[in-house]
Amino acid sequence: MKDLVIVGGGPAGLATSIFAAKAGMRVQLLERGSLPLDKPCGEGLMPSGVEVLEQMAIPLHGFRELDGIRYVDAGRVAEAKFASRQGLGVRRRELSRRLTARARELGVEILERTRVVAIRDDGDVVRVVRQQGGAELCARRLVGADGLRSRIRRAVGLEASNGGHARRFGLRRHYRVQPWSSYVEVHWGHGGEAYVTPVGENEIGVALLWHEPPASYEDGLALFPDLAARLDGAAVTSSLKGAGPFRQNVSSVHRGNVVLVGDAAGYLDALTGEGVALGLRSARALIASLSSGGGFLEYEARYRKLRLRYDFMTELALVLTQHPSLRRSVIAFLASCPRLFSKLVAVSSGESHRKERSGKWDGGFHAAKRSVGFISSRWLSLDRSAKKT
Repeated sequence: MKDLVIVGGGPAGLATSIFAAKAGMRVQLLERGSLPLDKPCGEGLMPSGVEVLEQMAIPLHGFRELDGIRYVDAGRVAEAKFASRQGLGVRRRELSRRLTARARELGVEILERTRVVAIRDDGDVVRVVRQQGGAELCARRLVGADGLRSRIRRAVGLEASNGGHARRFGLRRHYRVQPWSSYVEVHWGHGGEAYVTPVGENEIGVALLWHEPPASYEDGLALFPDLAARLDGAAVTSSLKGAGPFRQNVSSVHRGNVVLVGDAAGYLDALTGEGVALGLRSARALIASLSSGGGFLEYEARYRKLRLRYDFMTELALVLTQHPSLRRSVIAFLASCPRLFSKLVAVSSGESHRKERSGKWDGGFHAAKRSVGFISSRWLSLDRSAKKT
């Protein structure tokens, strides 16, 4: 009997298998598709995610180094440099290939083209039934790492209402063009955003995010005329892939002997580009909790702490998508205070937490929250003044 059966071969599932194997656990990973996987993704890996890749001994050569985040809106540009190290532009398929190779190197048993049709938690063992009469698999614990539309999450009753929030979607494709920046760019437009990531010496990924999908990718790109002009005539280097709706709420990240990691454990939005890094960090937190004897309760506490900062910045960014005048004021303010913008990005990515522990970051999370309050009050003041005139 295995210690863990992991359902889902995305970055979170593969990272869970790698950390578990390194901890001496017997691991089996089930993926309904074929590895390596190519899924829709912004493909910008934040510095905290790069750190986790290094801990797993994943080779990083050939990935595109990223210096920070840039917001672009109607001629306004605000830039935030990463605080402690660079991020990486990573093609999702190549990341999957390297994670898969590392998992196999460590002895993880990977079953591809394997679909789970039923699970049963008997208290001391979890039984997994595969499609087409496949042999029943048994493990002490089951990890659901099967993404946004997690079947495992639904099967064990951990889904929660999305609370009436607007449904958001995304489409991604790649272009053969030399990156004009070492930053991930978020272009804000009417009804949507464009997320631009350098992923190679002559390639970029462009993910379009929105509340109401346009008729086509081209129609969506037309919302960003400056960006569309840069891409005019550039060769398309990948097929179009989509995802959504993004927001997925959960009542808990575990029940009985079943636990969730990555997007299966809940998701807000792709706008801040933290999804893959958060998935890698949640995988590390899960195996650390199991190895220490703290179990799923310790993991839930660790995961909620990881999500606190991510949720804060993502919800803030989503507010900006709904209020163009607020967004333009905020971007103008951040453009004049790049150090503050960098601090906010560090809060979201978890860099500030590491620096707080070492005593090298002044203010951290709570200072950034106060700064957001100041930005909001400044906007309200500007808005009132504009109305008076």
